[in-house]
Amino acid sequence: MKNIKFYTLLALLLMAGSGMLMAQDVYEMEEFIVSDDLVVLMYYSGDNEITAMTSSMQGIAIKKYNDDGLLLDSILLWPRNEAILDFEMFTNEDGQTLVYYLEKQLDGDTATFHKVTIGDDMIPVFEQYDWYGFDCPETVVDSKEVHVLANKDGGCFLSYSTVQDSIRIVRFDAAGEVAAERTVKRHPQQVNYHGCIPTSDSMGIHIVKWRTDTTAFCVYGCYTFDSSLNLVNRVDDVDAVSRPIYCSSYTDYRFNPNIGKTYSISSYIDPIHPDDGQNIIMSMFDQDMNQMDYTWGMISPYADMGGGEHTVDFDSENRVYVAGVMEVMTNPYIACLDENLNKLGEIHFVHPKLTQLPITVMAFPDGGCLVSCNTFNNETGEFKAIVYKVTISDLLDVEEAHSHGFAVAVAYPNPGKDVLNIRTALQNAHVEIYDLTGKLVCKKEITENVTSINAESWPSGVYVWKVYTTGVSTGSTTLVESGKWIKE
Repeated sequence: MKNIKFYTLLALLLMAGSGMLMAQDVYEMEEFIVSDDLVVLMYYSGDNEITAMTSSMQGIAIKKYNDDGLLLDSILLWPRNEAILDFEMFTNEDGQTLVYYLEKQLDGDTATFHKVTIGDDMIPVFEQYDWYGFDCPETVVDSKEVHVLANKDGGCFLSYSTVQDSIRIVRFDAAGEVAAERTVKRHPQQVNYHGCIPTSDSMGIHIVKWRTDTTAFCVYGCYTFDSSLNLVNRVDDVDAVSRPIYCSSYTDYRFNPNIGKTYSISSYIDPIHPDDGQNIIMSMFDQDMNQMDYTWGMISPYADMGGGEHTVDFDSENRVYVAGVMEVMTNPYIACLDENLNKLGEIHFVHPKLTQLPITVMAFPDGGCLVSCNTFNNETGEFKAIVYKVTISDLLDVEEAHSHGFAVAVAYPNPGKDVLNIRTALQNAHVEIYDLTGKLVCKKEITENVTSINAESWPSGVYVWKVYTTGVSTGSTTLVESGKWIKE
């Protein structure tokens, strides 16, 4: 199943449900879609329609919604089948939904490749390609071990980890015939994860994997192949610009064909200070997969929760939307960046009763996005998939964000001990901290995405934090966010 395992997700949400977000001004967020099915993928189909792939205990379904969140039609693509290793969904130029999937056979290490075409009538047409993988191990169950890429000529690439600790790449033409195959040696001590990105002409493929010719920690090389799987380029170190920060093996990549740039989202744990939490690193690469720039500072508490391929998307102005989690998953956020990774805005989903994990982001062409979250109600124990609609104004204007139920600043960890972090993308802002007697104990300018305050000498108890912005022309200050923080 792509990017998320149903049972693993439930376990994480149950574990996270014990971590409650402490008091902050709470806003009632507007729910765009509420469903019992997990929304794992969303695409804007045009004509004000949204195509979604959903997963439930019954199986995988394709659903059509209008841009008001009204369900138009749905089909059950296949009942729940543990033999389905991984799948990917695309929308082609004709508006058809294409689903490719790798299916495990019952005879050991054999797998087959399939294509499903779904037109406006929502009738699926299944096709099994005349190809068998005889080297597909039982352990290939993760979305970072199997990848499918569609080409502009109607063909596609399949890449997967093999029993020989290698990466097999298969190129299918538009008719489903095998056009080329190649095996790429994998680092013998690396996990089976690898990155898979289309080339700028959408005809070739980039494979990012741990290099075999170095003993250095987490050095990844990118190998570029054309449509015939001839090696045409190699980048020895895809993370050279961000050193000493390394992308982890949990890196996902998303290609923006409009500008020929690739964006990666990755988790990183400082090996010297592992208890400091994870940082989500976003990198930007040119069409040859040379790292151009990076940004970091978005926090995630769990390994492999730094984000995913489908938590990044782009609008027609090439703004980048990314969703992440923090504060033990009770507090998802979404950030909007320009194409050069400069932060434009960030909002937070603050609700004391809900634990939410963002699964996928879909950008609207004119700006704004949909964010699908799997949601656990800490009081009732109920699971729901909730899709929220975020306008571009929500991300750029405080009043608009508040009117739709989003916060623009949060404090964490809460409760905490020696450090209080204030996270916000607000400019010309500062934070003030008061004890319960009203005494100001700290005032600090906000110059970074995360402002850390040393609270080691503060007595245990409850504190009130307030974030203010200052008008550039007027010089007047405005209170924009506040809440309580507990020092243990």
